[in-house]
Amino acid sequence: MLILIISQITRQDTAKMWFSVAKDYFQKNQFQSAIENYKRALSYDDKFLPAYLELALSYVAIKQADSALMVYEKITKLFPERPEGYQGLGYIYGYIKNDYQKSIENYKKALEIDHNNETIIKLLLGVCEKAKDYTTAESLYVNLLKKYPNDKKLLKSYVQILVRLERYKDVSDKIEELYSIDSSDKEIIVLGYSVNQRLQNENVKLYKPRYLKYLERLYSLEPNNVDYLDAIVNEAISDKNYKKAVNYLENYLKANENSSVYLKLGTIYFEYLKNYSKAEELFNRAISLAQREGQSLVIAFANASLGDIYLDRAQSLFNNEKYSDAIKLYDVAINYYTKSLNTATGTLKNYVSEQLERARKYRQTSWRRANNIE
Repeated sequence: MLILIISQITRQDTAKMWFSVAKDYFQKNQFQSAIENYKRALSYDDKFLPAYLELALSYVAIKQADSALMVYEKITKLFPERPEGYQGLGYIYGYIKNDYQKSIENYKKALEIDHNNETIIKLLLGVCEKAKDYTTAESLYVNLLKKYPNDKKLLKSYVQILVRLERYKDVSDKIEELYSIDSSDKEIIVLGYSVNQRLQNENVKLYKPRYLKYLERLYSLEPNNVDYLDAIVNEAISDKNYKKAVNYLENYLKANENSSVYLKLGTIYFEYLKNYSKAEELFNRAISLAQREGQSLVIAFANASLGDIYLDRAQSLFNNEKYSDAIKLYDVAINYYTKSLNTATGTLKNYVSEQLERARKYRQTSWRRANNIE
């Protein structure tokens, strides 16, 4: 019996020696030599698990996936109570052979043995996402988040699964959690903006404030982004908060010259605040800048708006029977509408054409009344 024990110890020591040699080759990326020596180690100890595992990894390194697969299958037979063989099979099937069903089956077997192995869970999550099995992935994330509720990376990955499942209300709630963890992460802010924009009509009291929060946060990160500025201003206008809209636009113009922003500001003064003098000043500024910028559409809109201002003024004089004075302002309106038609397109062109026709008809009526013809 003692001789047998000594013999067994000697064989195990010899296996460890060849394993050490193989490992040295492996670390030097000499994988073929590593394979030869892992096999030598196993010839002395056919239940040497680390040698099997690194032998399989060596086959993976030289892209012999089928050989690695055979090694992992042998591990599952020799060590059915261990998760490593099933984990290896899950990896080969999921990340090399793209056989997602077999991969998921083997990763689940590994988890049955080692329930809390986070490496296996994350690898399984990767395969579930590749396989678009988002339901399984979602349940895995839920379990992980019970253990790590404030793990930002984990939460962000979970949110992406919820997006794919189109569970946008849950996404909105999780984005709030993420934002409380890191309010500087632009990826979180962009997602919060887009998701709450989608949801804001479903529950205005809940999702609209969230949408505005992320929109304004994005604008603070990109203060030269006219699209974000325009969105903020449009929301303020829809809420009839014209002071907020004006403040945003005027603050932007302190640092930037932009014809479309002057046009937007002029429109607010004209349409909502009824300050025609200020609006006229801003529309003329928009035209001046747009001519340098080559923004023909801005020029068309600004000229049309100036036409509207003068048409409104002329109408007021007409209604007060000041026909001679009204004729002069109708002429100014007609001039602006004519200029607008030079660059207007689409619906704007149709609108300006109709306004021009109105201005001409009213001018004609004013002339007749001024000359006592009717």
